[in-house]
Amino acid sequence: MLFVPGGNEKPLTKELGLDVDSLILDLEDSVAPDKKATARNAVAETLRSTDFGGKERVVRINSLKTENGKSDIGVVAKGSPSAILLPKVNCPEDILEYDAEVTEAEKREGLSPGSIGLMALIETPMEIVHIEDIALTSPRMNGLLFGAADYTRETRGKITPGRLEP
Repeated sequence: MLFVPGGNEKPLTKELGLDVDSLILDLEDSVAPDKKATARNAVAETLRSTDFGGKERVVRINSLKTENGKSDIGVVAKGSPSAILLPKVNCPEDILEYDAEVTEAEKREGLSPGSIGLMALIETPMEIVHIEDIALTSPRMNGLLFGAADYTRETRGKITPGRLEP
């Protein structure tokens, strides 16, 4: 899986040629707050107009606890991504909230129910405590990713320059 900034102006030519299974178009950490709406629209257009050559098409959205989360889901659903990557998922109730938003977006776009999968980023100790419940909350859930940088920050850990922690 390869993260690609969602607001990136250049085409995905290089990334599409790489030997990866999935491209994650990122609308969260890699996009400045004042560029969120532009990036969201660009990602939706990329999903509609680009041949990903069989690669999984995933979009990491902003949390529903932000002003951008619902808009991200509504707009990127128009491009029918393979899955939406959910940040800051602390408990099963968070998954249910995302699932409901995606279900509504699928209805608005005329997509088959359940056609957009969900993946969750596990970024905090609380998420690890609830990991089994998070994984099993929704039939849409098809992946869990470990967010090492956020987890390290959350636990006040230290990332060394070579990222080879003892």
